[in-house]
Amino acid sequence: MPNNPVQVVLNAKDYQYVPERNGGSQVKDFFQGRDQAFLAHKQRLLTELDQVGRTLAKGNRPLVTYMHVALNEDAWAKTKRPTMRLLPPAKVPIVGGRNLGDMIVELTPENFADIRGGISAAEIEVPLALDKRTQELKPKPSRARGEVGAILSFRAHHAADRRSFSAQEAIEWLADPRTGGMYLVETFVDPRVAQDATSRERRRRAIAAFNDLRTGLEQLALPLDIEDTAMRWKSVRLLLVRLNSRTLATHEALLRFLDEHPIVRRIGLPPILEIEQTAPGAKGPPAAISAPQIDAGYPILGIVDTGVTPVPVLEPWCVGRTDVVTSTQQDRAHGTFIAGLSAAAHEFNQHPLFDEIPCKFYDMGLHPTQPDVYDDVYPRGFIDFLEQLDAEIPTAVKAGTRVFNMSLSIERAVSDAGYGDYATLLDEISDRHDVVFVLPAGNLRAPLWRPVWPDAPADVAAMLAGYRHAGQDRLFQPAESIRSVSVGAVDPPDAKGNLRPSVYTRRGPSTALGLKPDLAHVGGEGSHTSNLFSLDPTGATTSGLGTSYAAPLAARTLASLNHLIEGDVQRETLIGMLVHHAAVPAALTDKQVSKFAADFVGHGIPVNALNMLATDDSAITLAFVGTLSSQQELEFPFAWPASLVDEKGRCRGRARMTLVYRAPTHYQFGAEYVRVNLEGHLRQEVINAATRKISWKGRLKSEGKIYEKHLIEHGHKWWPIKRAEQNFVRGVGNSSQWRLVVDSLCRTDVAFPEDGVPFAVILTLDDPEGQAPVFNDLRQALRASGVQIDDIRTAARIKPRGRT
Repeated sequence: MPNNPVQVVLNAKDYQYVPERNGGSQVKDFFQGRDQAFLAHKQRLLTELDQVGRTLAKGNRPLVTYMHVALNEDAWAKTKRPTMRLLPPAKVPIVGGRNLGDMIVELTPENFADIRGGISAAEIEVPLALDKRTQELKPKPSRARGEVGAILSFRAHHAADRRSFSAQEAIEWLADPRTGGMYLVETFVDPRVAQDATSRERRRRAIAAFNDLRTGLEQLALPLDIEDTAMRWKSVRLLLVRLNSRTLATHEALLRFLDEHPIVRRIGLPPILEIEQTAPGAKGPPAAISAPQIDAGYPILGIVDTGVTPVPVLEPWCVGRTDVVTSTQQDRAHGTFIAGLSAAAHEFNQHPLFDEIPCKFYDMGLHPTQPDVYDDVYPRGFIDFLEQLDAEIPTAVKAGTRVFNMSLSIERAVSDAGYGDYATLLDEISDRHDVVFVLPAGNLRAPLWRPVWPDAPADVAAMLAGYRHAGQDRLFQPAESIRSVSVGAVDPPDAKGNLRPSVYTRRGPSTALGLKPDLAHVGGEGSHTSNLFSLDPTGATTSGLGTSYAAPLAARTLASLNHLIEGDVQRETLIGMLVHHAAVPAALTDKQVSKFAADFVGHGIPVNALNMLATDDSAITLAFVGTLSSQQELEFPFAWPASLVDEKGRCRGRARMTLVYRAPTHYQFGAEYVRVNLEGHLRQEVINAATRKISWKGRLKSEGKIYEKHLIEHGHKWWPIKRAEQNFVRGVGNSSQWRLVVDSLCRTDVAFPEDGVPFAVILTLDDPEGQAPVFNDLRQALRASGVQIDDIRTAARIKPRGRT
């Protein structure tokens, strides 16, 4: 039985330092040996630049415009981008992006000439220079040549980038009372971030254009109400524009003005937040739920939903509730089912997957189920909903709530080209209150259901390839939220105990090919009976299905973990432990299936919270928690467990590492919204047999030398949750000395946060054969070397009780 606690490295900060940096990287010539092709490319870029530049002199508007710079795939890495010679941010502000490898820059008459001059200066014939190391003559391209080659194309930001709907479609959408009836207008400048004199001078034309937009809207002589989110939110700057008219001509006039104004980046329609509706199951006998133990402490799960009906058997588990939605017609079935899972999933459903500490709940019934009531409660739609959520959370937190299940979605798929407004604001709420939201991946409606997942691994690829609605089954927003945990659904275990993705669960990846959902849990079976049980508003047992119900099962494990660990626990530690110990279902680990699995189940099914906090004698789990400052690295040296090292220095065993960090983000940069990357490495000392020189080699699969695009596609870069595992079956290397390293990288023109970036690393080393005394070996060695480690402190344990 596992009885060795997780070991927390108390002095992790002592291993953080600022390393010496090597000189800048060499200029890459993307047209090496192809001078004539480079000449044609250069001339085409000058032509495209001139076409964009013509808009600077268009009309009576301020002299500013915006240009998309598409990059060569091999130039996506920061060191290859054209931002030193052609587009230095001090002169050419980088204001956003759309797709991966796409930069949007601000053009003015002043910097336009500099950009054109830089391109013109790029040489056609590359000179030769003596390589001091090899004493050979080698081509030495200029920075201008390298940066011109890094660029694929220039184009203006035009009306099609700003809007994807017609005026008539807008009128019909905004007629729904749940929308708030407002256009969402995003601009290329936020005057709040240009407060110092240098910034204001650099962006003076953009600020003038923003003021011109406000003035122009007032001069349209249309019945407009305009609000600015800057007064309430830090992460998103939107103008909320309500046109109090339903005539087509007035909407066309407004949209035409916005389409043509250079400072407008995007015109959007507000989202509609909905519960994931599923057909309720048959009504069963009255539910019997064990009452909470008197004077025992329980985890508390916040339930942001339709509200929970005060059913007598459920009320002892409720620690508080909001009274925002008071309509007698409110349908609370959805929230009640979730509350039943929170308190008694293990009693309703007989399988070890549901064995978890029961949770009390805080009922945040904020979501009206009737459209006309929604309009009364939230006249500005989703903005008002989020403001109400933000206002209610402090009371729930005082009651002991830190994890909130929110099984609400927007019927709008995540985008490859942008991070949603809703997810951005949800992240801001998470940071402000130090809480974690758990969200559903979203449900497919029955006509879009996939076929049942095949038993034979060889048939899975054909099933997915033959799915008739490919591309329509992506995650629903706000499941892309990087501060939140997103959950997909699997069917209940079959007769052999196998778990498979449900026919209705939506799939990843997330924005920018990020790994979402994070996890999966049982959501009920879609093919016949759901097989997932809870209770309805009358107190009767019933069944249901959906990612809405998978999410709270994962959420209560996270709430239990937070409850079990004493003291203040960083969010990154909680999420890291949850992900680190998750397991992909066995049916999805076959090599013919594993490449698809992450899109449906993420890192896998979470284990019981108690099982995350201890290992047996043949394993040890270390936790490193801290905040990385600018230019710092964490470098933690350690000796591989002695019982896993042979006489030649070869190290065997298995290593699992999970890194979670609080990534700074900016939604205006589209697919490149994550602005700082932290990377984890597990390196072994390598001793050259001939020279005895020492080097360090990364031993995890993600540490190879591969292109930026490949790194992004596989979730290894610019993603705030990273997990890697390697089993050294035959032993590796010739030294027992290892290092755990965490380093960082910022996007171009991004300042590392002054307060640093919080992170957590969870590292487990074990003997897959279960024989070697790994825990004692490494724990004693670390203490002998001066590492301050201690057992993770846990609260009194309440064990789940099965159904009787």
